[in-house]
Amino acid sequence: MEALAALGLASNVVSFVDFSWKLLTGANAIYASGSGVADDVQFLDSIIRDAQRHGNVSDLGRVIRELQMTHERLGVATKNEVSSLKQDIQEVLENLADKNTTTQMKQYFQQHQSQELSPVVITELSDQMRSLAYAMDKLETKGMEAGSNQQLLKKLHFSSISTRERKIEKAYEGTFQWLVNSNDQMNRKRSCLDFITWLRDGDGVCWLHGKPGSGKSTFMKFAFAQKTVQDHFEHWSKDDQLVTASFYFWYAGSRLQKSLEGLLRTLLFEILRHIPEVIPSIASDPKLAVPVTYDEDWDLETPFLMYEFILLRLEKVKFCFFIDGLDEFQDEEHQKRQGLDQRPASARNIRQDKADLTRNDIHAYVSGRFTSHEQFSRLRELDSNYEDLISEVVDRAQGVFLLVRLVVQTLLEGFTFHDSVPTLRRRLTSFPGDLDEFFYHIITNIPAAYRRQAAKILKVATEAEQPRLLVFYQILDEIIQGENLKS
Repeated sequence: MEALAALGLASNVVSFVDFSWKLLTGANAIYASGSGVADDVQFLDSIIRDAQRHGNVSDLGRVIRELQMTHERLGVATKNEVSSLKQDIQEVLENLADKNTTTQMKQYFQQHQSQELSPVVITELSDQMRSLAYAMDKLETKGMEAGSNQQLLKKLHFSSISTRERKIEKAYEGTFQWLVNSNDQMNRKRSCLDFITWLRDGDGVCWLHGKPGSGKSTFMKFAFAQKTVQDHFEHWSKDDQLVTASFYFWYAGSRLQKSLEGLLRTLLFEILRHIPEVIPSIASDPKLAVPVTYDEDWDLETPFLMYEFILLRLEKVKFCFFIDGLDEFQDEEHQKRQGLDQRPASARNIRQDKADLTRNDIHAYVSGRFTSHEQFSRLRELDSNYEDLISEVVDRAQGVFLLVRLVVQTLLEGFTFHDSVPTLRRRLTSFPGDLDEFFYHIITNIPAAYRRQAAKILKVATEAEQPRLLVFYQILDEIIQGENLKS
């Protein structure tokens, strides 16, 4: 930040030079110094050299680039202002620091030492000085403010803040069209209409639930990213500023990915990066005990006080939060206190695994995967009964996308082996009817010789507070095998 501090000093000096020019305007003349060069021209030349030495353009550019990069990583809304100011400052500094420009100015003054200086020339120089001083002062203020804002945002941020969202696969092409296509027939279904109505004109909570593996997380990620959904939000917020944020609880993730602290810090981070103008007030309030270091745990009272602080000071702002995976919330003490595992009585209730919401999407997925398999297309030409397998898979899915993926994978394998339709149907019917049965099938099919070893590894995995690296389980497996050899 030294370059930004130098800007403040340079701004004051430039303002002083401008004051000198105004004195010259009143006198309407320049008197040559003993060296034959106007004193103020020498002074200006020294200012340029000083600016180059203490706050030079390249160093200033580096500092601003660092601010910009951090702003971009954090997604702060003011990054364009800093970039624009940087450009203005660099243009003026580079013009003033240009050797040809400086030489021309000296030559002009030397040739006109005893002549009156044109008021027009003085005014132009004065305007340029004032512009430079103003730009430098504003950039210093913005730079310091941006750096200060980043400190709080960095403390709210944590390394796994978006890990779960990134790991959720994108929705398969052609699915969830009822949400983004007003002409889609699914829009006439009651569940679809309820959700869209809530987006545009509702309030309170919309509770989306369904069987495990029914695609709730995929839908949440898809919906939050859609422009159509943002348009619905804009209609809902009307003239108020809109702030949206999302959080994805994850049982298999780190402590902050499945705790109340992680939820609160993520939502606060999203709010403040969209409305950074309230950060200085929060940072200066002694009641809000922000952690000193970036990796320090937060006292949960502080985030709640921050929310209250924000709501009391912001007018004409509306918030909409997408929170996924409440059943994976593991902070039991706070879960009971906050009631996060209970659906509010007033909430809109939409089941994600209902047939009217998922059947078309599952059909689009199965049909797309089958028809993209070259062997399926050939087999279908020989026997039209292969086409019927699409509907049979959809019927068996019972709204569970994850089960469909597993079934489709085994049937694609059958196409590769030129399986007949009866053989493929046996593959389909032998597959467990739901995920519980499927996982039971996996565990019971572990060979007896490996079950004790598998049980130990599964116990370690389920009791770990955060995900372990794969190499950890490799070493654990070697240790267990060594114990087995000793016994």
